[in-house]
Amino acid sequence: MNFKIRCNPGSTDVEVIIMSNYKETRLKVFNRDGWICKYPHCFSREIECAHGIARTKANTKMIIRLWREMFGENIKAHQAQEILNCEDNLSTSCHTHNSYFNFGNQPERVKEFLRRCKKLKSWDFGRV
Repeated sequence: MNFKIRCNPGSTDVEVIIMSNYKETRLKVFNRDGWICKYPHCFSREIECAHGIARTKANTKMIIRLWREMFGENIKAHQAQEILNCEDNLSTSCHTHNSYFNFGNQPERVKEFLRRCKKLKSWDFGRV
């Protein structure tokens, strides 16, 4: 499994970012979206992956909390990051339109996304 460790200067916090499938997932998303920005009427090929729910520490905590509230299951931070990096949470975007795809501040859409994740995926969280 590939991973990288990020440590902020002057902090004792260490963040482990699971990279095992993220690069593969990005390629799947780019292929799915035709290698162009999916913002309406934008056909830019200067692309990146936009997260519907941004991959932040606060959103990782939100996913952990909502998963426990909605499904009665406890998950760890790296498991929440795996959910945030799944292809259902990613869209192909140019830099200009990246924020258009963000729905992390819309609680009902976040919950619907998690219900869809739970239904469509059998999460194998025992790997790390």
